Amino acid sequence: MVGANYNYLDLLDRKIIAGSWFTEKQVDEKERVAILGPEAVALLWGPRAPADQIIGSPIRIEHSVFKVIGVLNANGQNDNVVIVPFASARAYLVGDNAGEVDQIVVKSTDVETLDRAVAEIVRILDASHHIRKPTERDYNVLTYTTLLEKSRQFITFLALFIVAIAQSRSKIVLGDGQR
Repeated sequence: MVGANYNYLDLLDRKIIAGSWFTEKQVDEKERVAILGPEAVALLWGPRAPADQIIGSPIRIEHSVFKVIGVLNANGQNDNVVIVPFASARAYLVGDNAGEVDQIVVKSTDVETLDRAVAEIVRILDASHHIRKPTERDYNVLTYTTLLEKSRQFITFLALFIVAIAQSRSKIVLGDGQR
């Protein structure tokens, strides 16, 4: 489950394929409305359920009933999701104080401003979390460029590992053939 604000779709480049996104009124009035990812739809109504036919259907989340008002496109990353307005999540599901915010999505205006944006985010989070030294941070700031670099490093390591195994296998075969 994700509690989202107005600009969530823009930040993640997602689209609604059936129904609609939250209106300002629905968000401001903490209405019990929900947007579903395609995997959530498949789990609840079956893999061939027409997205437009579940609009208006009730779903139970915890002890609250929400009305489905939209279905997201598939993007292969976060398709098993239920999105509700952030204020509604706080009001009906996790509480104002008990529910931790475990992810904040921010989009930089340009690749050139990314480092400045990260520095500003760190400054704001350090101040709000009362962090004095970087080693005291209770959060992580990740960028897609960081994640891409980690993925590239993993693929390079995996390729070297496969080559090393292939070379050791060929030595074993050669060694056995020479005995």
